[in-house]
Amino acid sequence: MLCSDSTYEFREHQTNSDMDWRTKLERALRLLDLAWAIAEAGCSMTRIKENGESIREIKRSFTNDGHHNEYTSREIESVQDLYPRRVSEIAGLGKIFSAACMVMLLNVGSSEEDRITIVRNIENILDMLHHNDRSISKLLRAHLARQESYDGNLRDYFSDSAEVIRNCVTESDRSSESLNLKTYRDNFMKDLFAVLTD
Repeated sequence: MLCSDSTYEFREHQTNSDMDWRTKLERALRLLDLAWAIAEAGCSMTRIKENGESIREIKRSFTNDGHHNEYTSREIESVQDLYPRRVSEIAGLGKIFSAACMVMLLNVGSSEEDRITIVRNIENILDMLHHNDRSISKLLRAHLARQESYDGNLRDYFSDSAEVIRNCVTESDRSSESLNLKTYRDNFMKDLFAVLTD
């Protein structure tokens, strides 16, 4: 959705001027937040005896204390701890592209107060790359510690793409009102994917 040329998926738009960028980017951000939150979290599983049978019980912690240095959203909180196994590559990539959506939102005429919040959220989400201690209980942290982290191969990509994103945030302060968002988005996405091959 971030990379398509329609406001809504599966619906054609005639021209770039017809596109409702804010709606498009907010929807893409929600979908990406859901994706990485599902992939990142891991609930605790226990065995309990019920009617003489041993069954697995999944317990969700829902321990988001609203730390100011962590990015969260309604979507993230709705799926936190939903699945027992994490997929750390998807979690990391989802965070990168959530931050990319936020960079794009900086360029759709946001108020100064919104811009401050967006910039803080970008920094918070980038700071959350490569660690699993997001507002989770000690029990869940111990559970996650026993799971392998499979995103070590992307460590350099995360670092390089975070630098691309931070540079775009800095440059967005100097962006003109007449910025062609489609061209900007296309160049920005090329830059994000290019650091995969470096």
